[in-house]
Amino acid sequence: MTASLKVVMSVTMLTYPLVGGAFGQVDEAVRLLDAGNQHYADGAFRKALQAYEGALSAGFTSGALYYNMGNAYYRLDSTGQALRHYEKARHLIGDDPQLMHGLAIALARIGTPFSAVPVPFWTVGWQNYIARWGVWVHFFAGYILYLIASVLFAYKIWVRPRSPWHRRALLVTAIAGGFFIAAAFGISLNVASDAQAVVIARSAPLYTEPDDAAETELSVPEGVIVSVLEPSGGFVEVRLPNGIRGYVGQRLVGDI
Repeated sequence: MTASLKVVMSVTMLTYPLVGGAFGQVDEAVRLLDAGNQHYADGAFRKALQAYEGALSAGFTSGALYYNMGNAYYRLDSTGQALRHYEKARHLIGDDPQLMHGLAIALARIGTPFSAVPVPFWTVGWQNYIARWGVWVHFFAGYILYLIASVLFAYKIWVRPRSPWHRRALLVTAIAGGFFIAAAFGISLNVASDAQAVVIARSAPLYTEPDDAAETELSVPEGVIVSVLEPSGGFVEVRLPNGIRGYVGQRLVGDI
């Protein structure tokens, strides 16, 4: 197990500033990443995390950085935070073998405290479709089709063609354009409603209402990934893998 989790030493995966930034910030982020890697190699995992957090604070993000943070948190027995940062890395670099190995090790530590609700095949198909094509492909396809429909409509007004193909082309492009734009809107709503978080505390009491005095249904152990439904004050409504819903303290979970 000791040799199973290694930091990514290269900075070639570093994503440059999300907003603004100068070359000095790039150099600082690289310096902090290298410093964090050295601390990790020396076994100073808390110092490694401080350096990695500094790189993030400089306005940078990367799959390698999140992966290294996940490794450091795992070494500090913060399995929830480890899983959280592995999942953040996964959003950026996909199912990288080294990342998936670390993720599997962390998941094996927490086990399966809740059985997952079976997902209907049509839901799986829709999720795969969204992952493959996404919002922007649908939006641009709809936009281009609407541009074509606009040109055809302008041609109809000025030239007044009598050809039936022109009417059909105008109808098809207008309907198809509307369909793709509506699909883009629907996908964006689906993505927005599919937010997830992971329990980062040792355990998180699940309440029936967003109130410390409410009835407690159960305690959700560290590392469990939940679906985030709606924030409510200092609480957030979540859905567990087995479908149970309730409220947990917002500070007890971390976004993915």
